[in-house]
Amino acid sequence: DPRLSEQLLTACTRGLTELALLLLRRGADVGHTRADGWTPLMAACSNGHSAAARVLVEHRADLAVAASDGFTALMEACTNGHRDVAGLLVGSGADVAQASADGTAPLILAGLYGHVEVASLLMACRADPLQVTQRGCTAFRAACGNGHAAVVAPLLQSAGLDAASEEAVVGFVSACANGHACVVQHLLEYGVSATAAAEDGTSALARACMASHREVAALLIGARADADTEP
Repeated sequence: DPRLSEQLLTACTRGLTELALLLLRRGADVGHTRADGWTPLMAACSNGHSAAARVLVEHRADLAVAASDGFTALMEACTNGHRDVAGLLVGSGADVAQASADGTAPLILAGLYGHVEVASLLMACRADPLQVTQRGCTAFRAACGNGHAAVVAPLLQSAGLDAASEEAVVGFVSACANGHACVVQHLLEYGVSATAAAEDGTSALARACMASHREVAALLIGARADADTEP
């Protein structure tokens, strides 16, 4: 009955676990999809309803199915920082490397939105911190560009980046350009050079100054001065 399946979608959106279970027992389709590809599992995971998500998983909801935007239930959980739900999905076999059509993967979303617990979970499950989108974005670059220092640290450790690597420099310049002083400070302490420059040759300091990020500019100038006075 399509009505039961629509009711299941609503119940999962609201986290009404007992109602969801009742609807499933009465014949609601666990794989029901809206016109945009949204499923009951995506609804439960997006809203952090772990009990409802568990019921759906136990009824063999498809973990790999994606909505029209290319996002899976795991991606929805990672976008919204629901660590328990993400853990349930990964523990049930969800692929941490599955990406949308443009290459966006769960760990990239965790980095983009600064969800450190989700990011740590995914990396513990061997998600690649350097998995890249079609536009060249990685979880590390996303975290740097959006000022999520708490996520940058474990990503650096997991990726084992050299401070002079292209990945480290790109993330550093992005943090400078966007005024994220905490990330800049962390990367300077990690060993990234204060004189680092973007691919077009524009220095990190110039990027910070162009955007009037005085705190970042002061950090870079101070780091340059310290380097100049080293024996």
